[in-house]
Amino acid sequence: DIVKNSLKINFDNDDLIYDLTISISILIHDGEYKFPHRSIQEYFATNYIKKIQKEDIKNKIYQKMPLYLDSNFYNLCEEQDKICFYKYFVVPNLENYIRNFNGMYEEDICKRMLQNIKFGLDKDKKIKMVRGGLHFQEENFVNLFVDIYQILLLNAKNYDKMPDYLYDKAGNMTNGLNIFYTIDCSKHINNQDFYNIICDIGLKDIIMSHINKIKDKIEKLKEIITAEEKQEENILNLLN
Repeated sequence: DIVKNSLKINFDNDDLIYDLTISISILIHDGEYKFPHRSIQEYFATNYIKKIQKEDIKNKIYQKMPLYLDSNFYNLCEEQDKICFYKYFVVPNLENYIRNFNGMYEEDICKRMLQNIKFGLDKDKKIKMVRGGLHFQEENFVNLFVDIYQILLLNAKNYDKMPDYLYDKAGNMTNGLNIFYTIDCSKHINNQDFYNIICDIGLKDIIMSHINKIKDKIEKLKEIITAEEKQEENILNLLN
């Protein structure tokens, strides 16, 4: 009845349910009505956000949006509501991320970034895996960010000068690979010798490049937002 009154459309409820579940199969009934696939639900969710006219409400929705949803959802946000998605979600979260490092020396930035990183090594103590919580990875935020894990791995995998005291026996980090040892950076990052190793591998340069690329991305996104809003304003002026 709420839908009928708000849209001023008259329809039979049973006929509508039949069409949605049988004719076009956009809903399934399994104790409750739900979408057959999450991507359909994500499409309607982003479409609903796009159609919200009041920007203060849309802003609040984007502010409450989690950072680690499925990448398909972010792709749909960008496709359907690009400017508001950038303006109220991507740019603010990037700026919050960069704010964590304001006023810090490069060494301190590097150490903070490596706090949650673990290396996985094979039986010959060759680095085969990188795991951790380095915030933005490539599958998040519609590919706006560098996949720093893969770059770290490429630089570290041929390094074979790690001192024995760094190695721990592998726990639950196998992921189907033959991982026998791990190196937990959080345990050793304040050790100057270990930090020198990190620099030798080139990880410090990779991390600083990652930070600078995100700063550049913020500026580029702001330019896109300004240009799109200006274009929209010009179109509205022509129509009026």
